[in-house]
Amino acid sequence: MSISLKQLSLLLGLSQTTVSRALNGYPEVSEATRQRVIDAAQRHAYMPNPRARSLATGRAMAIGHVLPIAESSDMANPVFADFLAGAGAVYTRRGYGVHLSFSEPGREAEHYRWLTRQRMVDAVVLHAPREADERAEALAGLELVWGVHGMLGGRREGYNFVELDNRAAAELATRHLAGLGHSRIAFLNAPKGLNFARQREAGFLSVMEAQGLVPNRLWMLDGEMTEECGYRTARRLCAQPVQPTAFLAGSMLVAIGIHRAVLEAGLSVPGDVSIATHDDVLSFVPNGDPPPEPPPAAPRHRRRPPGDATDGSMTGCGPALPDEFR
Repeated sequence: MSISLKQLSLLLGLSQTTVSRALNGYPEVSEATRQRVIDAAQRHAYMPNPRARSLATGRAMAIGHVLPIAESSDMANPVFADFLAGAGAVYTRRGYGVHLSFSEPGREAEHYRWLTRQRMVDAVVLHAPREADERAEALAGLELVWGVHGMLGGRREGYNFVELDNRAAAELATRHLAGLGHSRIAFLNAPKGLNFARQREAGFLSVMEAQGLVPNRLWMLDGEMTEECGYRTARRLCAQPVQPTAFLAGSMLVAIGIHRAVLEAGLSVPGDVSIATHDDVLSFVPNGDPPPEPPPAAPRHRRRPPGDATDGSMTGCGPALPDEFR
């Protein structure tokens, strides 16, 4: 059973102020006293009150993640959930919590300003950055630590970021498919405007050109990174007189949808069609044959009005194919 700050202070014979300052690393507390307090806190399972700690230090002890309220959201993507779980584990070890909030599309910058005024977070992580991103411009003008999960175009200075080399990853995957003898490669990329999608497209095109291959622009499609989008798009492509023999997918969920469509078309993987994808293998989805049922989506409010997809195409799954390719 844990004890309070007052109880810990009585046990040590010190004032609550001294104990609090020792635990929070204030320099005026001697190292011997600090260690004595820390040892006692661990021994008696003392847990600081987050509200009281925030008032004492002026810090919220929370890292913010803001997501847009939209039909398509990173929250529906288990890759984001994995990212948040990993980040949350680091935050917890360092005494911070996760502050997850939502904003209307296009109003994220205003939401960041509100979080700062309310002192609800000490730092913010910006997701799905774009080359010209007003959210980054708003954060740069606030007294708030912030970082980007990705990059702001080609900029590398003036902000904190963590990113993989998306162009090199796409080059590696495309080179592998070309090395297997494929020339008819479909590329199902992430939505246009996202920086990593632009980098991946550049990598794909550079290798196609270097290999002397002509990319079919009608097979280079942008859309939401969902299983359903991958399935519907691949199903249309597999129904064409001339079909792709390989797919490069923007995410594991898209690849799962492609796999389902390819097998429904009576083709085999990898015998007839090869599939390469970005992202790690998802722990709850086996990478094998036959493909699993579509993974359940995270609960979310469906904002699309009825009848929006009655023409048989999926909103956000890239442009519809011309009639001659249906």
